[in-house]
Amino acid sequence: MPDLNSWPTRRLLSTAATLVEHSSNKKLAGAGPTHAGVIALDVLSTPEEPMSTMAVCQSRDPGPGREYYLEKTVEGKTPREARRALK
Repeated sequence: MPDLNSWPTRRLLSTAATLVEHSSNKKLAGAGPTHAGVIALDVLSTPEEPMSTMAVCQSRDPGPGREYYLEKTVEGKTPREARRALK
């Protein structure tokens, strides 16, 4: 095994994160979701703040969310009101 004392902090953190993700994926293998899926579900279940972040992403990135956002702004809604409509 390599000498971990000589590894830069970013490499240690990256390796630790990868090990946690692989461990989680093994535990979740029978249930269906991946580690990333569990994180996404956690974000979706948390009230207010993360949903606002998701609404900003949907309004900014191409796709159905962006189209809906643009429709709402054409209808006269402010950008903030249009983002709230995405929730």
